[in-house]
Amino acid sequence: DIDMFSTPVISGVIDLTPPEQYGQALPLRDTVLLGEELVVVFTEAILCEKPFTFDLQVIIDGTNYRFDREELQVVCEGRKVGFQIDPTVGIDVEQVMGKTFTVEIGKVGVDSLSNIFDANGN
Repeated sequence: DIDMFSTPVISGVIDLTPPEQYGQALPLRDTVLLGEELVVVFTEAILCEKPFTFDLQVIIDGTNYRFDREELQVVCEGRKVGFQIDPTVGIDVEQVMGKTFTVEIGKVGVDSLSNIFDANGN
């Protein structure tokens, strides 16, 4: 007597790939107005639950301004992260007009455990 059990085969895809930036940040032009939203789109939906799993930092070159996620207005939704400088943090508009800036999203700094993750934790 042989006991036997059979189930249907379930097919699927194992997702081990982390999200990556898709294209350039929006808006697609050389100048951005203070208070205008910048948007970064990713290759797949990202984990947007609060507290966010990613760091976000904006550095305005040639100034002492450095804004972390807490000092920015951040919207995370589907495949995109949008942000703008919170006007209530106190910024001298004359000092930042015409300046270039750097944006880092994900893991900022060597000691950070944060990053951009998808719904599967990649």
